Amino acid sequence: ALKNMLSFSPEKWEICGEAADGHEAVSQTVELKPDVVLLDLSIPALSGIEVVKSLREKDSPATVVLMSQQDPEIMKRLAASASVPFYVAKAQLVTELPQVLQRISEGESK
Repeated sequence: ALKNMLSFSPEKWEICGEAADGHEAVSQTVELKPDVVLLDLSIPALSGIEVVKSLREKDSPATVVLMSQQDPEIMKRLAASASVPFYVAKAQLVTELPQVLQRISEGESK
């Protein structure tokens, strides 16, 4: 659903990769060098927070957007603990993700 939403958005976001687990998310991010990584907090193998830490260790310039089914307040705390300014609760993806991506494309700080 997320892939369809992004591919049909007016902004024409290009999806350059998908990962099944945290290790793959790190390796694909390093290899493909995307501008933005949409990352599930509960991805298998490594948590979303561990993926963020690994990407920072590898000096990835990608902006990370954490996503989760967690309550938005919990998401806010978890994202802040990893110094990730962008997060979206999965229940609000359709309404909030386009706004977050727009803010990122306008150059809002990582």
